[in-house]
Amino acid sequence: MLESCRVSSLDAVFSLCANADDLRGRTGRAVGIVGPNPSANGAQNRAWAEALKALGVDAAYLPLDLAPSPDPSAALARLLAAWEPASGLVGLKVAPPYKEACVALRPDAADGAAKRLGCANTLARRDGRTVSANTDGEGMRLHLEESFGPLAGRAILIVGAGGAATGIVDALAASAGRIVIANRTEAKAAALAAFALRNHPAAKISAVSLAGLGAALAGAEVVVNTTSVGRQGPLEGFSALCPTELSPADNAAASALLLDGLKRPIAFASTLYRPERELLLRQAEERGHRVANGLGMWLYQAAAAAKDLLFPDELATVPVGRVAAALRAALEAQETPRPHAH
Repeated sequence: MLESCRVSSLDAVFSLCANADDLRGRTGRAVGIVGPNPSANGAQNRAWAEALKALGVDAAYLPLDLAPSPDPSAALARLLAAWEPASGLVGLKVAPPYKEACVALRPDAADGAAKRLGCANTLARRDGRTVSANTDGEGMRLHLEESFGPLAGRAILIVGAGGAATGIVDALAASAGRIVIANRTEAKAAALAAFALRNHPAAKISAVSLAGLGAALAGAEVVVNTTSVGRQGPLEGFSALCPTELSPADNAAASALLLDGLKRPIAFASTLYRPERELLLRQAEERGHRVANGLGMWLYQAAAAAKDLLFPDELATVPVGRVAAALRAALEAQETPRPHAH
């Protein structure tokens, strides 16, 4: 059972936040959003409350802005010390740079994925103890299955070998037929493959450099861009399939050439959703391939956290897809900018 929260002042927690003046005096059932500046996403936080209301859950999402600190772990430790005595917060949704500290500070609280990855995005209180989970990779798995169908036995190409790729590979390893990790630095891709195989020894996981991506692409059924290449900003005009050392025009031309060489339709997804269609997804869609941006991953990681950790009693019989759909509808009703992950 989820620990019931006192409907009382949350000022002990709020006093540690940079936006304390905006929060002080708030009472009631709530989830805290922990990050450098979650209060900048007011419309998103209101959308979550509306989505929960549509599902029969009465709770607010409150931004807890933690001032920049040279020691994120110490800042989070102070917050946890104020939160854990049942202060009124159902749980915490945690954004970088605090995800790693969640597991370091409460190693015994971590579930399987959080423990394997060494970071968590959600903490909750159950039966008098703190529990934590990492639903980021699971969010992408659910999003891919909703968009492209079951993943069991399919060949998946992961582009990138950073933190996002680590969680996604971990979530896909049990079901995918084969995973190839492609990265500009092959050694980093190989290190991720080795890490994943230690946790999933029966999986088929290998690594290539971007130079060897052509053959991996030809054998893939699903391709996932986990890099920042294509994101709104300096890298927006580039495709993740090719080096960014090239000019934007040469990068786009090389990416188009790779896609033109594909003999059958495959599926392309991304962790990015700003812009709505990055260059790689636009090029793939123009050639008849199915595509999905990263918004669905964000919706599903948040939905999985709400269903399994934050409100397991109220949402026990609600499919995770319905929770994600309620959040999508609330976001569209708010006409909010695309959300920041947390």
